[in-house]
Amino acid sequence: MIELSDKCVVITGAAAGIGRACAIGAASRGARVIVNDIDEAEADKVASEIRASGGIAVAHGADISDWLAAEALIERCAGEFGTITGLINNAGVFRMGMVEELNARDVTTMWEVNVLGTIACSHHALRHMLAGEGGSIINTVSAAQAGIAGMSAYGATKGAIASFTYTMAAELAGRSVRVNAISPRANTQMRTISSSFRAAHGIRAAKDRPESPFLNVPVYEYLLSDASKAVNGQIVRMNGLELSLCSHPQVMSPVLTQPAWTAELVNEAFRSVLLAAQAPLGM
Repeated sequence: MIELSDKCVVITGAAAGIGRACAIGAASRGARVIVNDIDEAEADKVASEIRASGGIAVAHGADISDWLAAEALIERCAGEFGTITGLINNAGVFRMGMVEELNARDVTTMWEVNVLGTIACSHHALRHMLAGEGGSIINTVSAAQAGIAGMSAYGATKGAIASFTYTMAAELAGRSVRVNAISPRANTQMRTISSSFRAAHGIRAAKDRPESPFLNVPVYEYLLSDASKAVNGQIVRMNGLELSLCSHPQVMSPVLTQPAWTAELVNEAFRSVLLAAQAPLGM
């Protein structure tokens, strides 16, 4: 059995979708949960639902893009439950737009929430975890980083979080805190917005499947648990009922050498070998 009764967990963006599903799932396995969202009223509904089912949950409204608000969120967990052993960085702002259509406000907001908010919550949680009994930090990334038209800026933020996952995990290797990420798939508001955008732009959309956000929850529960102590620096892909790992960035074969490269030699290298060795676009 995966046991979470000794876990105290903060889940950001937990008022709906995958965050809500994670809060309900973790609490059902005994975890004490801080339900965070910028919409505190909706977060409180989720916390009330958990308590009505016999779980332990407290709502905490906060905009995690604010460094001090992120700190207060983590301190709320430590104050309510005495410690923090788990953090699910799930909060995210989603704005679709072809690159030529983007505006500064949307791009800035996505970076502040998706990237800076994740880093801020991780920083504050990590300090508690290292001083205490350790823990697990889980970042939610997205297949959008693989190159879905209209998601370039959003995908860039999630790609940054994938890199943050790798580097933070490397820093913490051998210590008491592990860092992983999950790339989930589910029918959420994000999927609805994406489908509408692509239809309006004449872009062929992937076939929709009726995937509940709860299909992703078992992976989050596993990574929160002590059973996953040997897992660090991984991106786990949950695609409906398909479970897999995503590869890390790597140097691809073949590796070509010259005593000194010129543009002409680079051209010849691509014509003879590298054009055919290019990685395919997309997932």
